[in-house]
Amino acid sequence: MKHFCCFECETVLGGQRYIMKEGRPYCCSCFESLYAEYCDSCGDHIGIDQGQMTYDGQHWHATEGCFCCARCKRSLLGRPFLPKQGQIFCSRSCSLGEEP
Repeated sequence: MKHFCCFECETVLGGQRYIMKEGRPYCCSCFESLYAEYCDSCGDHIGIDQGQMTYDGQHWHATEGCFCCARCKRSLLGRPFLPKQGQIFCSRSCSLGEEP
């Protein structure tokens, strides 16, 4: 009988945290290295234990410093935003390059 192991590195997963993807179990380390998204604001990995915002194929850490207006840096957490040419803005004026 085969033990319950990570699909990538074959680490035994019994009693460990793991993530299923497409019916295959992965240890957290392998999952992050293979599938974790990169933040479009800071460029760092978005870890499995970190909040994430996603819109139209883009990903951000769910923090005030990353999910914010591209012009004035106002946090967009819990607020509506205006996407334009791969960036997000808090207002039409910011999207046009004007002062907020």
